[in-house]
Amino acid sequence: MIKLVGLDLDGTLLNENHEISNENKEIIDNLKELGIKVVLASGREIESMIWASNELRLDTPLIALNGAIVTDNTGEKILFDKSLNLNKIKDLFIDLYNDGRFMLIFFKDEVIATDNNDDYYNLFIKYSNVIPRRVNDVVKYLEDNNLWNLVYKIIFSDEEEALISLRDNIKDKLDEDYTLTFSMPFYLELYDSHVSKGNALEFVAKMYGINSDEIMAIGDGENDLSMIELAEVGIAMENAPEYIKERANYVTSSNIDNGVFHAIKKFIYNE
Repeated sequence: MIKLVGLDLDGTLLNENHEISNENKEIIDNLKELGIKVVLASGREIESMIWASNELRLDTPLIALNGAIVTDNTGEKILFDKSLNLNKIKDLFIDLYNDGRFMLIFFKDEVIATDNNDDYYNLFIKYSNVIPRRVNDVVKYLEDNNLWNLVYKIIFSDEEEALISLRDNIKDKLDEDYTLTFSMPFYLELYDSHVSKGNALEFVAKMYGINSDEIMAIGDGENDLSMIELAEVGIAMENAPEYIKERANYVTSSNIDNGVFHAIKKFIYNE
């Protein structure tokens, strides 16, 4: 019996307008009436998740930054956090920064952006509704404020082919403490390898005394794969890449067509 449902936001629960449809709201309200826990798990920072939790009237923890931070439903109380040891790969980071790549750097309470690409900067604002602080010299900012070990995640934003090439070029320069995953075709994310949505979802489930065979998880991105594979019922969206669909138990319709609603109807209500 499913007792907890983990949901990704972008490309999954949210539609093309970055909104929660009435159908998805209604089915989540029904889950709550059944006593089933609904947990939001996103690559987003906490600040840009709280609105969704409030709109759904959830009282469950929030999983942010791919599991690097878990908070209560208000975002105020941190239940778990694991930062990225950027100091260990400082030279690589500086090389990538000097190459002129657009980056978003995530701290616990702030996001900063390199000041070199208006298009990708505005794209992030469109998706997250958070306005990062643009920093002219990121390396100096990190150094002057002693922030190298307080970074939780870095996003590289570019065309998908360029990001695939970037991943191929740097993955051998990173040891087992780091992971690179796509959250969207134009977002390649770097974070601690011990962090994942799957690990965070398991952490939250244990808080409620729920086992992995009582979990359902729905997502569309590479960063959702860990929770899809953790869950007894792991579901990929129709808009997910093929390799994600192949490793899921089931493929539901797309986020535009209320895939979350249809998946819950099928596996919770047998309809």
